Amino acid sequence: MDALELQINITQNALTDFLDLDEGVSKVLGVKVDSSAFMDYENGRLLLVYGHVDYTLPSTETINSPFQVFLEKGEKGQSWSLVRPSFIANGSSRVWKSYALPIKS
Repeated sequence: MDALELQINITQNALTDFLDLDEGVSKVLGVKVDSSAFMDYENGRLLLVYGHVDYTLPSTETINSPFQVFLEKGEKGQSWSLVRPSFIANGSSRVWKSYALPIKS
């Protein structure tokens, strides 16, 4: 849920900045995982998770949407990071950006 909430908020903030809209915070209400699998990438292995998420955007009703997230396990195996592909300006080169998820006790 943390990874999805972060992914939604990163996307929302990018759109808010681009479209010059009022800022707000999205909230994930529930997640249903349909499948998951490991995949190799240049820095190691990612856990690819597919499913459906219920969430709210600022000033809207509840939305149900399919999702896909890439997760990378921390070096000590105690934490996870959200990993998102990002394309360089030429559109053909892909780099991966990592966002640490909070460790909850």
